[in-house]
Amino acid sequence: MGQQLSGNTTSDKAHNNPVPGAYDLNDQDTTFNNPRTVEISGGNHYAIGRDFVQIEISNYIASSTPNDRMCTGARLRRIRTWLAPNVNFRSIHMDVRKKRIPGTGHWFLKSRLYREWKKSKSGILWGMGIPGAGKTVLASNVADDLLSLAEGTDNICVLMVYSRYTEPVTVDDILKALIKQCIERHPDLVAVVEPLYERHTLEETEPSLDELVELLQTLEQYFDCVFYIIDGVDEVLNEVQFDFIRAINCLRGNFILTSRPLDDLGTNLEGAVFFTILAQDEDIQLLVQERLERYPGLSRILDANNFRAEATAQIQRKAAGMFLHAALQLEELQRCLSLASAKQKLEQFPSGLQGMYASAMERIEAQWPEHRDMAKLALLWVVLSRTPLSVRDLQYALGTQQQSHALDQQPTLPDGPSIIAACCGLLEVHGDKELVRLIHFTAKDALAPMLLADFPSPHALIAKVLIKRLESSGMHKDNPSSKEELGALLDRQPLLRYARDHWGHHVSECDYPSEIAPLVEGFLQQCTAFPSDDWDALDFYYPLHVAARYGLTPYLERVVNCGWDINSRTRHRQRTPLIIAANAHLESVVRRLLGFDKIDANAMSVAGWTALMGAARGGEERIVDQLVQFGGTEVNRANVVGWTALMSASRNGHVGTVKRLLRVPGIDVNATNGSGRTALMFAAWYGHEATLQSLLSFPGALVDVADVDGQTALMLAAGNGHQANVKLLLQAPGILVNAADKNGWTALMSASKKGWEGAVQQLLDFPGIDVNAANAEGRTSLMVASWTHKRCTEVTQGQGYRPQCIRCVWMDGSYHCIKIWHDRHRPAFAGMRGTRGQRYERGPTVGFDGSLPVWL
Repeated sequence: MGQQLSGNTTSDKAHNNPVPGAYDLNDQDTTFNNPRTVEISGGNHYAIGRDFVQIEISNYIASSTPNDRMCTGARLRRIRTWLAPNVNFRSIHMDVRKKRIPGTGHWFLKSRLYREWKKSKSGILWGMGIPGAGKTVLASNVADDLLSLAEGTDNICVLMVYSRYTEPVTVDDILKALIKQCIERHPDLVAVVEPLYERHTLEETEPSLDELVELLQTLEQYFDCVFYIIDGVDEVLNEVQFDFIRAINCLRGNFILTSRPLDDLGTNLEGAVFFTILAQDEDIQLLVQERLERYPGLSRILDANNFRAEATAQIQRKAAGMFLHAALQLEELQRCLSLASAKQKLEQFPSGLQGMYASAMERIEAQWPEHRDMAKLALLWVVLSRTPLSVRDLQYALGTQQQSHALDQQPTLPDGPSIIAACCGLLEVHGDKELVRLIHFTAKDALAPMLLADFPSPHALIAKVLIKRLESSGMHKDNPSSKEELGALLDRQPLLRYARDHWGHHVSECDYPSEIAPLVEGFLQQCTAFPSDDWDALDFYYPLHVAARYGLTPYLERVVNCGWDINSRTRHRQRTPLIIAANAHLESVVRRLLGFDKIDANAMSVAGWTALMGAARGGEERIVDQLVQFGGTEVNRANVVGWTALMSASRNGHVGTVKRLLRVPGIDVNATNGSGRTALMFAAWYGHEATLQSLLSFPGALVDVADVDGQTALMLAAGNGHQANVKLLLQAPGILVNAADKNGWTALMSASKKGWEGAVQQLLDFPGIDVNAANAEGRTSLMVASWTHKRCTEVTQGQGYRPQCIRCVWMDGSYHCIKIWHDRHRPAFAGMRGTRGQRYERGPTVGFDGSLPVWL
């Protein structure tokens, strides 16, 4: 039986109720003619956007090509560590691959829809299916097929994302991981990423979402095709989903996504073709065959009675296209000792996943008491954990004594495989790190109410074990000498990393705080050197810092009453509890701290950062509002390199925070940092249009301030290709469009050099633009456009100037700039070219990269 899929474009919105059979992949002719039109079942469905246009890219690009700057292993390792060090989607892919049954999902790779998509440019497929339908298996099959296509060539790049509800990631994490995968497979492209890394490392900042998208846009241009496989869109947080879809709309690769039905979100992805995923009967048959090889007893019973085919058919009917359902049926069938028992089980299996989870819990209840209790406790830990636990972590958690909540001795640890087996198929072990996960994310909501009947105070139980784990390690009092030593300690001792990261969350989630309050208070008082590696260097916290960092608002007053100073500082970075809470986005903690007498809202860390600066940098509008309303907060205070709160918010494009700061009486909108840059210049530089608009509208905002290098906001916007920002700045009264920096470079030169067509257009349309201005080396905007990039430009000799004679083989759009020069300023161009066939002598005869000169 062929897999039936419904194929619809965004405009159809038919995926709201996906119906198998509406579109037969093997029979219908589906072609991706171009990024705007998709033929499906004889009709044309138009997709908005994703057509081929000149891409405006605003991040800095190295002047030399990646091949000219061969990266070293040290550079690659350094940048890999910076790019989402804790996110490794390729590792997840390899784990899925190991568990995948050979042959499963191959029907999709043979389908016409997939084959046409693979040949298309900028095509998007989005497969939606019910839980347990095999979406991840399909995604891994696609990834392997595309990886084989990319073998032996540098022209194809394959990038993948596997989302897991147990491992929440931000959209920045996802984009960083994609960039990391790209340079891992194509190390020569480290040179493209390195400038962004160096700038943010120097400034101790993180790249913005816009910068990461623009960097991916740049990387895309080095390939004939970039394939993106995105599995589990539904398993990331809602705000991450929408931000990620917006990012996809800015990219030009081929995308295939999988998820549960996401009606509203799907309509936001421009040009997508939707199809419904259900496991084929042949896939279920492969699963049954593979599991029967694992369960020889069940296999003998079925074969001896010639019942294998009938059992498979019944499993298929009950599964209704869900791999997960079929797997749970087989898990339960393996315990049958006779054909009669197997037939009875097959008849009793419920048709939905909820019923299958309940059936599994019934099997757990029927086990020996020791196995039953261990299984329930294991499931409780896995269901409520914030991040995945390893088998070692789970062994430690289950081995603690019920009264002391501590591990008395090593022999009390239960056997790992026995824990998994006692959970009757509801838990799986993944990867080399042996992370324990539920069989499916739907099990979390289904099992939670069943487990709460036996554990009325689940978070208190977990919190007690975690606090005792921290106490037994001594890490809250001892002093690791480095981040590396701390990391080794956390990795060496089971459950310790999870305890360090999440004990406070479980304390906050306790339904009856009084049950755990004495233990928490006692632990906080012991924290005289609690290690923190939140920043680039190791720091040590005292009790009040720990309470603030973990959001333990009810315990702040108790710690203060024990004699700890409300403005006490951490050992190395000199951060106060208020600074820590503001940077951690903990609004309730900030509010409570501001209520204490003698709180210093203007306290500065060793780098000069205040609580207001940290909140503004993170775009925490409500925290910023609390701080500016607090009497005496100095809104214009600057850190050691001259950054103010307004600059931090502007640089990261937090327009709401910027507007709130601009309402503060006495705000200095024209303050400059150590490099001579204002908040307005940062907004222009990083492409934040709405933020720039707000700053330009503020009375007294200066638009022509020059930094220490002589660069203005207009130069920064033009040099980074921010066309919208260039347009806004050109509307400012009195803008000095021909201003030059200390090397004689104007905004037009900067835009021309990097091939920003849109910015060049805006500048050339401005009255009074000086197209013949030359920099300190005697080069005009036209000359730098033709000389400073990756290939040469030649204007062949002929009878008069002909624009079609220009031959450009660049990748970055410089040809467009030269053509605009000709179209918009024929007289100026004619004046510059001099005598036909003669070399233009004002500049060097050979470009910086050894390219041939321009002949005029």
